[in-house]
Amino acid sequence: MARTALIPVAAPGCYSNPVDVGMTAADVGNMNQFTMSGNDLLLFQVAATPYTVTLTSIADAQGRTGDITTFSIPANKTYMWGPVKQLGWAQPGNLMYLAGSNAGLLIGVIRLG
Repeated sequence: MARTALIPVAAPGCYSNPVDVGMTAADVGNMNQFTMSGNDLLLFQVAATPYTVTLTSIADAQGRTGDITTFSIPANKTYMWGPVKQLGWAQPGNLMYLAGSNAGLLIGVIRLG
């Protein structure tokens, strides 16, 4: 099956109204993806139970060779990571692949200017 798409939200800037990040539950069965801009910030949020997220990398000059980044997000926390550059992370079609351990993990993508 196809991965479930995450929809990036453009950061509004300091002279605009705040925007809803649009957090999406991790799709454990199909996993998630989003189209990279090369300047994306990821948010991970969990409620009462800690969960993990794996970010799929690709071989590159930094020595990355695959699924090397697994974050554990503690209970009742929101973590951020990035901004994510394409080098070492972009899959075919300029996609970033993510895999959450439970649908209780919420993921948001903020596209920085």
